[in-house]
Amino acid sequence: MRIAIDLSGVRKDMTGPMIYSSGFLLALSQINNADDFLVFTTPEVAESVRGKLTNNFYFHIITYSNLVWLRVLWQQFALPVYLKKFSADVLFAAFDLSPIWSQCPVVIGVRNPLPVRIKGGLNLKGRLHKFISYYSCRKASMVFYPTQYASKLLGDFMSIPIEKRRVVHHGTDTSLWMQKEENIESVLTAYNIKPNRYLLFVSNFYPYKNPDFLIDSFFEWCQKRKRFDYKLVFVGGAPEIYREYEQKLHDKVKELKMNNLVVFTGHVPRSHLSILYKQAAVFVLPTVLETFGLPFVEAMACGIPTICADTEFARELCGDAAIYINIEKTDSLVDAIDNVITQPLLADEMQKIGVKRAKTFSWNREAHETLNLIRLVGGQPISVSGRKATKSRVTK
Repeated sequence: MRIAIDLSGVRKDMTGPMIYSSGFLLALSQINNADDFLVFTTPEVAESVRGKLTNNFYFHIITYSNLVWLRVLWQQFALPVYLKKFSADVLFAAFDLSPIWSQCPVVIGVRNPLPVRIKGGLNLKGRLHKFISYYSCRKASMVFYPTQYASKLLGDFMSIPIEKRRVVHHGTDTSLWMQKEENIESVLTAYNIKPNRYLLFVSNFYPYKNPDFLIDSFFEWCQKRKRFDYKLVFVGGAPEIYREYEQKLHDKVKELKMNNLVVFTGHVPRSHLSILYKQAAVFVLPTVLETFGLPFVEAMACGIPTICADTEFARELCGDAAIYINIEKTDSLVDAIDNVITQPLLADEMQKIGVKRAKTFSWNREAHETLNLIRLVGGQPISVSGRKATKSRVTK
């Protein structure tokens, strides 16, 4: 088969899509050398996998992914021309949008909760995304989502027929998270924290992720249990439209006089993130809206006890590896934190279950399942093989 993959909207500053793009392409290269792949993507993605893919991969580089209107025009009108030149049997559009008038069958992955997450309406960019995503999904031969929860939430919201929906869980490189780390002391010192003496939050600052609730609960835990030997570490930042919300978090910390107990690291290097996960006492992410929730899987892979809001997607990902809380009651999180901190046997059991569960979310599994859907839409039986990587071909 000749398979086109559209990753044209992935930029360097988009952490999740960057991780997905490189992880998926590397895994796909390991399991398949029978088909030809033409990947439409940005220089950042191409560079992240350069020299690591088999020689049945070709790249067409897109240099204006940050110009939304231009990229949409390219995707809707230029991409179909390239698909015809490539004689593509199937297009895999990995992120929400695809050409509405594609002449070949389309498999589209929908991962963004944007159409349903913002109350009070969307801005112009959001409305454009929602409009094209809706018609892309309606025209696609198959639509897949990263969780059953996302399939129901977004599939129902966009009225996608049940028979067109599939679920493919995201993957992660568990071997990477389980590697022995170096420079642990210097990294922790840089953030003014001590090993096993902090709670960790990893994500962007959106109101629905409830970082303000976490601050209130941590303050209450410190006061009620007289525990001032732990810190609360926030890794991440807010997108531009939520900078005011991020400032309110900083103001809340000052009002509670917790400046010496709460650390805002901003975005950190991937190598630092691994250390921050592994050295934490507990991972807490009380988000109530995700299409997947990759930090949950990363935390479990690192063997960190996990606390999360009691939601469908969290239970789908974490199973018995997490403690689930009621985000309307700070006491619920206070008790959960206390249970993990004061009961080593409970923490150990959660770590063991989490590590085992995280291994089910592999890049190879995701690549296999995605390729299976692509070949199904293209009318081909599944046929995969592995071989040692050779340099891929990059074209413009």
